[in-house]
Amino acid sequence: MRILNKYLLKEVFSSSIAVFGVLMIILSSNTMLRLIEEASIGNFPTYLLIPVILIKVTQYSIHIIPISLFFGIIISLGKFYNNNEMAVISSSGQSPLDIVKILSNIIHSQMQDHLPYGGVVPELAARQHLLYIKNVIHQLN
Repeated sequence: MRILNKYLLKEVFSSSIAVFGVLMIILSSNTMLRLIEEASIGNFPTYLLIPVILIKVTQYSIHIIPISLFFGIIISLGKFYNNNEMAVISSSGQSPLDIVKILSNIIHSQMQDHLPYGGVVPELAARQHLLYIKNVIHQLN
């Protein structure tokens, strides 16, 4: 079971990183173009372009991490079924419920963390994302 855990988590993690990279490139390039346009008109100081872009990328990552994880899981499961890997996993005695249990290790609800504040606090969410992603990476090793 340990080998299966590592394999599934590795595939989901790599798919999630790829989705995260694509979405960040799209959003960052859109932000860069908008800020460069404002700077060329003279409405925005040019020396603030790089710091503002870095801040925007950080703000985007708070929202993009859960979305990329969701799409990473979907892409990985689709790949497993497409390559007949799920048939091999099922024939080895693992049920789909076992796969869900393995994947649930990387999905963590932060609802209890944000409940006292009455809504999502982006800074707290970012810190929690980093904390839980470290645990997932540790499981891969």
